[in-house]
Amino acid sequence: MRTFGTQGRVYPSRHYVVPRAEEKTEFIKRVTERRIILSLRALS
Repeated sequence: MRTFGTQGRVYPSRHYVVPRAEEKTEFIKRVTERRIILSLRALS
């Protein structure tokens, strides 16, 4: 039986996998074209 996981490695034979190729490609395109702003904050 496959399960959902939130950390560690993903093994498609053991875990459900949602392919994100299109979203990832679009995100990289936006960053490259400077159409998106990334804000990274240190957590305290």
